[in-house]
Amino acid sequence: NGCTVTAQGGYGSAGIGCGIYGTCDKITIGSGLTSLTATMGDAAVTPIGRGFDGTCGTVTIDGKDTTTWTVGEDTDHLHWTVSTDGKIWTLTKKQESNQQ
Repeated sequence: NGCTVTAQGGYGSAGIGCGIYGTCDKITIGSGLTSLTATMGDAAVTPIGRGFDGTCGTVTIDGKDTTTWTVGEDTDHLHWTVSTDGKIWTLTKKQESNQQ
């Protein structure tokens, strides 16, 4: 709980996920982390998921399917803020609010 993850992909590889020509069934990242930074390598497709010419199943973070995420958009319904800087995705978990 409360951990931070930083991942860097090699050439053609996602930071978290598959490498070049690789295949992965699914990626599940639990709810214990508070921050995640994933950087894709040169010629990769995405920072989290599949590498170049690879395939990847569902990517789930904190119990939410990330397929519908829009990078750079504030994802209130997913409890994460997603930002991008070129080949890097930075996900920061939001503080839970008890306001009514």
